[in-house]
Amino acid sequence: MANFNVHLMGAAGVSGVAATGLVMVGVASHQAVVLYFILGVIGGLLPDIDSPNSIPIRVAFNVLAVVCGFLLVFALSQRYSLVELVILWIACFVGIRYGLLNLFAHFTVH
Repeated sequence: MANFNVHLMGAAGVSGVAATGLVMVGVASHQAVVLYFILGVIGGLLPDIDSPNSIPIRVAFNVLAVVCGFLLVFALSQRYSLVELVILWIACFVGIRYGLLNLFAHFTVH
């Protein structure tokens, strides 16, 4: 079974060749090709998304936890003090990174 490195290198290689081909034949602009390449690499990492110990799922939940924590802080910044906002950010991060990840791992099976 392929691991993270195999999925990443395979997806990057195939996406790179496809993106280069799209630019060479004039089907897509340079800006669009960068997005296509990124989406191709992400798609290549999706086979490991349901494994709770995989690198892609840990990275995805870390990013989701950080972004949601900051969105919560920005939305509530006028209402609470700095200390309260830090506590809210930490609670949001821990809730998503550990609580939501464990719930996701419980309902998905690799």
